[in-house]
Amino acid sequence: MIVLEVSDSVTLMETAVQKKRNRVRVFLGKAVLFMALLLVLDHAIGAILTHGLKTYFGLQGSASVLCIGHSRMVLGIDSGILEEKLQTSVAKYTVRGADTADRFAMVRHFLTENPDVRLLVYDVESTSFAGSGLSSNSYRLFYPFMDNPEMAAYIQQQLTSSLDFRLRQLLRTSRFDEVTVSLALRGLTGMSRNLKMGTFDPDAEKRRIARGRRRAVSVEPTKYEVFLDTLEFARGRGVQIVLVHMPTVDILNRFDSENRRRVRQMFADLASQTPSIHFIDFSTAFESDHNLFFDAIHVNAKGQTIVSHALADEIRKLPIPPTATKTE
Repeated sequence: MIVLEVSDSVTLMETAVQKKRNRVRVFLGKAVLFMALLLVLDHAIGAILTHGLKTYFGLQGSASVLCIGHSRMVLGIDSGILEEKLQTSVAKYTVRGADTADRFAMVRHFLTENPDVRLLVYDVESTSFAGSGLSSNSYRLFYPFMDNPEMAAYIQQQLTSSLDFRLRQLLRTSRFDEVTVSLALRGLTGMSRNLKMGTFDPDAEKRRIARGRRRAVSVEPTKYEVFLDTLEFARGRGVQIVLVHMPTVDILNRFDSENRRRVRQMFADLASQTPSIHFIDFSTAFESDHNLFFDAIHVNAKGQTIVSHALADEIRKLPIPPTATKTE
């Protein structure tokens, strides 16, 4: 009788342990399934957003003309107008705050994925090589493109944590922030026009200059070297280059005017010494027409249309058009 009771007790314990193991297995199975579904959903959303972002930047399909720059070109150039007037495909890969290092990575990224580019339109200004003033975190906007080897290498150089990089490799939606999501949605909906409808306030700009809130004009050697490396990389692939100085209002042009003139002369000299490099200087072309500007360095929607037409007209005057065959 006692033996039977002990045996029954052992059987009950074994049954309880087995049930517990089964519950653990079921829980782990559900957890694995949940994680798998989460990863599938993450990759699906990431793929849609990446497609939208690539569409916005012109990374889908091929392009003969590539525009590279920061906010001045974001707001200053209408790629649709360029396409219509140049009769060729145009990509506008422009990121707010992008400095010379960012742009070098952008050019390498684009040209490795699109070897059909014939002309690089590169946004320059008198403060292109200043030591500060642009975003130090703009590289984060390139997270969605970290599958590209060139961009992955650049991002890894900026990050202090390899774990951060690995996590973003695994979770694709973690590569996006509010800025890149917004741009991706604009790409998905085909919205690329300049939405700045305001006009320039001269008094506000004078106060800004007086408070020292405009970037000082200077040439940091390392930034200039990166700029030259970018041009050499493009030229090495048979790409013609247009350096375009976007419009600036007269009030700002008069601030530290001699140094601004010297930097512009650097671009002019570079173009005169290199047949495959051209310089289009719009810095003072529209300076007195304040109705075309949103602020001292950015044009509004009306200004974008006028500048885009003017730029297309100047490009059409080049000795080698953007559809020319690449040189070896």
